[in-house]
Amino acid sequence: MSLAFGPVALSIQRALIGEILPQFRAICLSIADDAVTVTISHDGALPQGAAEDLDSALTQVYADFPELGGSNLTLHLGFERHDTPSAIPIVGTPIFARKGTQFLVPAD
Repeated sequence: MSLAFGPVALSIQRALIGEILPQFRAICLSIADDAVTVTISHDGALPQGAAEDLDSALTQVYADFPELGGSNLTLHLGFERHDTPSAIPIVGTPIFARKGTQFLVPAD
């Protein structure tokens, strides 16, 4: 079962309000039949505990979509370091980007 992109993106954005760190360059969302993947691209090292704080914040998404977390549909949170000024490979669809962030768009 696949979820609609718009409601999931809004739920994630709402959950991350107040959790965006200055090191975050972009957040991308990918939805497949069996997984929802949130990929955070960041600049430099993240502070200790940042991953746990974000994972905790995303519990709001589980509340919005009870079908997440079951054996058929999981929520994955990933981190990729891409220091400025390097371009960020798009993994899914960007739902947040720091001003001036450039993306690598795969060739068709």
